[in-house]
Amino acid sequence: MKYRIFSATMIAAAIALAAAPTPSFAQERNSEHKLGTVVAYPWALDKSTDSAKASVHRSASEIAKKAGYDVVPGDTSSSEWRRTDRRLPTIGHPSSRETLVEYGRSVNANFVLCGSVSWHTRSIWVNLGPKTISTATLSVYVLDVATGTTVYEKLDVQGRSDEKDGALKIAGDVLVTPLVSAVSGGPAAPHEERAVQIAMSRALYDWAKPTKK
Repeated sequence: MKYRIFSATMIAAAIALAAAPTPSFAQERNSEHKLGTVVAYPWALDKSTDSAKASVHRSASEIAKKAGYDVVPGDTSSSEWRRTDRRLPTIGHPSSRETLVEYGRSVNANFVLCGSVSWHTRSIWVNLGPKTISTATLSVYVLDVATGTTVYEKLDVQGRSDEKDGALKIAGDVLVTPLVSAVSGGPAAPHEERAVQIAMSRALYDWAKPTKK
């Protein structure tokens, strides 16, 4: 019978290999299938509540991340935009293509995801009480930083805060955070947030829709 002699170095290497964590399937899949880096900024925003405005960047970033992209953090996105005194876009006056390309390069992004959002919030009387409804109208663009071309766009997509059924399914497919709960006759802020989530999900669904297995 032959005996194999193992050195101390060989034994130590075997122990280290056995102790090393094995990456999960999900980790391997994420590392192999990243589609690039997205910066979800800047946005032209109409008058609205601060929480509704914040939900615009948050929803766009969530959708991009769930679709398989790396996303530039919100603080980095806004601070880098302000660093060179760039003018924020307004409704009807978007940032130039040259500005967006230069900005995308400055944050090492492959794509700039941006657009505009406006809200129409009103209170209507239903049966024996008031009902708050908000409609968000959203236009979205995805710009390829390397080529300076628009690779995706959806214009004037709407989402209403009181939508259910199909809107809930679309949002559930592409969002990470559940839709904001809004009381029927309650304040405007949660209705405007929910309307943005629905409009953003609808607008970006064809760009980020999950692959069916």
